Amino acid sequence: MRSVEGPDLTSQKPAQTGVSVPGRSAATRILVLEEHPLLRDGITDFLSAQPDLLVCGEADNIRDARNEIAKCKPQLLLTALRLGTGDSLEFVKALKAEKPGLLILVYSAFEEAIFAERTLRAGADGYVMKTAPKEELLAAIREILSGNIYVSRDVAMRAFKKTLESRPDHRSAPSAVALKSCPIVRCTFLIC
Repeated sequence: MRSVEGPDLTSQKPAQTGVSVPGRSAATRILVLEEHPLLRDGITDFLSAQPDLLVCGEADNIRDARNEIAKCKPQLLLTALRLGTGDSLEFVKALKAEKPGLLILVYSAFEEAIFAERTLRAGADGYVMKTAPKEELLAAIREILSGNIYVSRDVAMRAFKKTLESRPDHRSAPSAVALKSCPIVRCTFLIC
């Protein structure tokens, strides 16, 4: 596993980034947790090619991820939902309790309509499908770094429709104040 040591930034506000990397100003430190080496290496290479991102470590299981988090002090954990051993959702819950400033983006091939909500409830800051284009992975990372949550537009729209349907008179349009205060609407318009 590769890793780059650094200061612990997980106790800072989630939208804060900024470590100096030679040749890069204020790069965001990312730990990649993926059990398949080919996929992990591809993600690492893609993210490392971004001028504002730095993969500070890699892990292929939860135990090694904990060690890498302590060692390289990432600002964001990019993790697969399904790992060979251990419960990823319980791991996300535990990490958020231990390091509330650590941003977590989960990616998976599992049904987004079901698992996106489960991962967000566990404490993740976003969910991306493995079938998404690589540009969507970058968009998700940058949305999360900006202090927002990230789910696909489809999931955000379904959740928004569900909230409208749960209103007593779901045909009446919500007020402008209600729309501005709804995080799902903010998320949807941010990713459009």
